[in-house]
Amino acid sequence: MIDRALENMPQGETPLMAFAELHELKCELMAKQGNQSAVKAEARISVDAYIDLGEIEKAKRLKDKYLKPAPGDPDPDTGAITLGDWG
Repeated sequence: MIDRALENMPQGETPLMAFAELHELKCELMAKQGNQSAVKAEARISVDAYIDLGEIEKAKRLKDKYLKPAPGDPDPDTGAITLGDWG
């Protein structure tokens, strides 16, 4: 399947860009299925690929959408638990 996608890739598009977009699509599909651990794994792969390509805005958008800790989840950097907006 991947070989077929690379053969049909439009001119000017790099394989790494196709790779990043493929994992972003997988991320969206997993989110619709409710598989949050797979969503985070696919999002990390796609974010890393976008950063390697210099597509910082796409990486930020994806990170904000799928990789920010939800209230009650531990922060990946500090381990602190976000309690949410107390209003």
